[in-house]
Parts: sequence; C-alpha cells; structure tokens
Amino acid sequence: MFSIKDFQQFYLAKKSESQQDEPDSGACSVVPKYDWTSLFIKFYISFQDKKRHDEDDMIYFVTASMPKMVNTFRYNSPKIPSFNDTNIDWEETTCLNILFHEFKFLLFAFIKKANGDLIKSKIIDVYPSIISHNVENKKEILDTFPYIGFHLYTFEEEFESFIVSESSKFAFEMISSHVDSHLEDSSIICSQIDYDNLKIAYDSNKVSFLDIIPFKAKKNKLLNIDFYIPNDSDGKVKLRLKELESPEGQNKVEKPDLKLMMTSIYFSWELVFNRIFKNHEPPNLKLFSKPKTETQE
Repeated sequence: MFSIKDFQQFYLAKKSESQQDEPDSGACSVVPKYDWTSLFIKFYISFQDKKRHDEDDMIYFVTASMPKMVNTFRYNSPKIPSFNDTNIDWEETTCLNILFHEFKFLLFAFIKKANGDLIKSKIIDVYPSIISHNVENKKEILDTFPYIGFHLYTFEEEFESFIVSESSKFAFEMISSHVDSHLEDSSIICSQIDYDNLKIAYDSNKVSFLDIIPFKAKKNKLLNIDFYIPNDSDGKVKLRLKELESPEGQNKVEKPDLKLMMTSIYFSWELVFNRIFKNHEPPNLKLFSKPKTETQE
C-alpha cells in the first residue's frame, strides 16, 4: 500500500544520498526499501484503489531523455508505458504524479492596510498544470515543464473588487494540503507588495521590492506584469494591473487606485516538492487576521 509518510522518508533519504550528507536524525532512520519504479507502482495501485481518477484521471510520464517532455495518458489507457520502460524518468514521473494527485492547493489573497488590518480577502482553489494558456490568446498553449502553473482561469471574477490604494498593499499565500490530511499543510509562497511598488511597476520597466522583482512591464492602460519568485530562477507570479481613473468631475490624483488581478503562479516542480517534503514551513497565520473595514468573503 502506498503511504505518503513512507514516500517522504524515502525522498529525504534519496536527497541526503545525492548531497552526500548524513540523513536527518530520526526522520530517515528507517527507510522503506523501494526504488523509484516500485514506488510509482505502489502509487498507481493506490490511485486506482482510492478512485482518485474520479476527480482527475490523467497520469503523467516524464521522459528520461533531454529535453524533458511529459506525456499524458488516461489512467486506464492501453498506451501507458510499461513499468520497465527505460525511456521514462521514474523519479520525476513519481514526484509529478504525487504533486498532482496527492495534494490540493489554496491561494489566499488579501488587500491590507499599511498597519496590517485586513480590508478584503479571497480564498481560491488553484490547480496545477504543465501547460499554459496565453492570457491574451487562450488558444495558444505552451508546455511549461519543469515548471508547474497554478492558473486562475476565473481571475476576472475572483478579483473583481480587488483595489489597491495608496494606503494599502496586496498580500498572498499559496498553501498545499494533503488530500487525506496525512501531512501538515505547507506554505509554498507567502509575500506582499505595497502600493508604491505596484505603481512603480506599472509606470516603469523594472523595480525591486522585498523578495519579488518585476521583470516585464509596459506603460499602457492594462498591464500584464510578471514578478520573479525568490530562489526559483524562472518562477513567476503573473498580475494584471489597471490604473483607475478619477471620478468624473474630480481632479486627477497623483497616486490613483490600482485594480489588481492575479492570473497565475509558476514554480519549478522541485521547489514545490521541497517546500512540502523537505523545507517545510507552516502557513503564515499572521495573514489571517479578521477584517476591520469590510466583511471577509
């Protein structure tokens, strides 16, 4: 029987071996006797026994050759590679399927006052994907592996009333939860951006703030702006910003409000995996204070 706890022990032991370090005391003292192929078989049997396919019936196979590619099959397809297929990278295949089928992901988004008081909040289910749709042209599909995209396909609806003013900031956190609650929830990313930095990003090409750096911005009415994720060279958070016009009859203000929408977040699969299994950090409960100026949604 597949056990996520056994998998964690195996994974940490393998990482210790590859880094030529001693395993963590206690955590890896008794390591299950698996190899990656047998571990995938255990996962695959458990996937069927627990009827995980009722929610998502796709199984992902990562090629061993470079450049890495992901082939996707329905769990009961006769075309699924055999378990002794040497053209498959069984380590990455096992890890990718565990991410997609053993975990759920939640995005917590907030508008907060400068003093930390909560103005607005939203909790959104996000789903991992190895493909990306162009925001402007949804028919254009791009493969993103080894990066996983967590897309908000209804971002216009979800962020309809997310307005960042001069005295506020945007904060967000994405967490992972094991589907059977056999592991503690993990924080995958937690950060915040104040109004000034959003405005600078809107007006200019590049700006640094906290631990996030925008690397693409154009000066126009509606901008799609990508922000680097720390310690993940090509990881990014994708935001849409729109400068709101002053109400009719009022003078144009120096710092107009910004309408904000988050469209997707990209991580390397290894970063997500390590934050769940190796460098675990619990969700940042400081973000979840009660709103004082508006009812939480």
